[in-house]
Amino acid sequence: MGKTIGVAEKTALAAAGQVLPFAQKLTPLAAQPLSKVDNFANKGLEKLETNVPVIMKQPQEVGQPSRHLILKIYIIGCILSRLFLTQGTSLVRR
Repeated sequence: MGKTIGVAEKTALAAAGQVLPFAQKLTPLAAQPLSKVDNFANKGLEKLETNVPVIMKQPQEVGQPSRHLILKIYIIGCILSRLFLTQGTSLVRR
């Protein structure tokens, strides 16, 4: 296994060495379009943060109220199902 990883590392380094000169020539050409994409993405994230502020909260802040709400719904469901089972179909209005 270790020998395979060593061969893979050597192959990756050799490939990177071959690609590096081409990538260095291409980088200045790609800088302006990448900058535009980056600015567009930043504006989109700013709008999202403004319109959906909950995404800026920590998971603990978001999860706690959700857990309580789900627990309340579950408890209400249990109570209603028990009432329905003990009262039979008399709870259903016709």
